[in-house]
Amino acid sequence: TMHYTPGWDWIVAVKDRNTGIWDEVSITTTGAVKLSDPYVVTKVPGARKPSDKVQKDALVKTSVSLENNSPAAVSGNVICQTAGTTLSVPVTLAAWEKKEVSFKDIKVKNPKLWWPNGFGDHPLYTVSVHALDMNGNQWDSKTYRIGLRTLSVSQERDEFGREFCFICNGIKFFAMGADYIPEDNLI
Repeated sequence: TMHYTPGWDWIVAVKDRNTGIWDEVSITTTGAVKLSDPYVVTKVPGARKPSDKVQKDALVKTSVSLENNSPAAVSGNVICQTAGTTLSVPVTLAAWEKKEVSFKDIKVKNPKLWWPNGFGDHPLYTVSVHALDMNGNQWDSKTYRIGLRTLSVSQERDEFGREFCFICNGIKFFAMGADYIPEDNLI
């Protein structure tokens, strides 16, 4: 169902009356092994302004679940590629087994930082994960585009009590948003 169906602001809660398939449906096939549940975590040295050069390496950790969808054990390799670095982990899965594979501390030298709109550029890095059998044939692959940046919230004391301010790469900035729910919300 749509995310607004339980109710929000002025919208009526219609969760029990508006469930079911409401968008496109597709069937996807995979080989014997499937990659799922991707998770990418970055650790980025701070900068003070968009023109600063970051001297330290950024670190990228990638994990992904590997699932054997066959009645036989399989062996192969999981390969992760990002920013010119390629890492490989051998893996063996029993029949129907699922396990997590992680790649820790992949270094990105002299990272180009991602900045919010109006503060600087928005460079993205590609992270690719491939599951291969022992002969090098690809079972499955996933590709992600990530930005390297630090992001936190400041709630320092101010003259009104406490501020609520985002901090990206060491710079405080104000951001606000809005939500929108279609006027014709009963599909």
